[in-house]
Amino acid sequence: MASTIDGAHRRLLVFGGRFRAAASGLYTLYNDVWSFDFATEQWASIAAANAGPSGRVNASAVYDAATDELVVFGGNTSRDGLQFVPSADVWALALATGTWRRVMASGTAPAARLFHAAAIRGRRMLVMDGGDVNAFVGPFFNDLNVLDLATSTWSSLTRQGDDPLGRINFGLLADVAGSRWIVLGGHDDGALGNRNDAFALADNGTFSTLVGGDTLNRPGTGFCSFPADFVTADLGAPERRSAFVSGVDPTRRRALLFGGKTDCGTTNDVWVFDFAMGRWQPARPSTLGVSCQRSGVQTCTSLCQ
Repeated sequence: MASTIDGAHRRLLVFGGRFRAAASGLYTLYNDVWSFDFATEQWASIAAANAGPSGRVNASAVYDAATDELVVFGGNTSRDGLQFVPSADVWALALATGTWRRVMASGTAPAARLFHAAAIRGRRMLVMDGGDVNAFVGPFFNDLNVLDLATSTWSSLTRQGDDPLGRINFGLLADVAGSRWIVLGGHDDGALGNRNDAFALADNGTFSTLVGGDTLNRPGTGFCSFPADFVTADLGAPERRSAFVSGVDPTRRRALLFGGKTDCGTTNDVWVFDFAMGRWQPARPSTLGVSCQRSGVQTCTSLCQ
């Protein structure tokens, strides 16, 4: 599913997703929208007044405060868990009325994709990276696309500076006070795969490294098989991961990160990334899904056990 924060109404907005009861077979895809009210801690359905986007998973969503709309881009429309059917359409839902509209933007639209990330500052929605039909293994997109929601116009940025490899399932966050974007972790198609690095991204496409993260020490021995000394760990950063949940705390100018997929499974820790200081701080330790270098286990013969 895709999610975003509606700060104007203090709620979480959730769109789409998929489900199947059995361990195999086709998924059911959803295109519904739900909200979670932070004050009452209650879920509520936002009923659609007309037909909107098709059911999908791994799309992106942002909240456009200027129009009180949920804006959804891309995603995977395949019901088959063994293949991807990426999309590149843009839809906006008027939250007050439940009315969907297709955003027919001019300019050169991004290629169809899933596992990408999007964020919004002002009326500019930034879409970064993601994967296509080969998103299981890569290579991944390595691009920056901006949709001006005021004019419904796409444009692209030339990547420069400390340009990272294209990645999927990462965090892209708006640092409004810093007039920039923050990129956190994810999975690239390099030797490390999962990442725990952090970058600042300027509006002209220039990346600046904030946290380098773990570095490769010795290559893996096979698919998802890693020696105990696979990396030199940056213990000031979280375990390398992708597919985590992240969000912005604008009052304190920081990002909050929870869980995700690591080389050692799934994890349940919480970390804070301080935008001004450009560094990580632990908030809650993990009880699973971390490497031996971080858990302190001394008898491991591989990265995780």
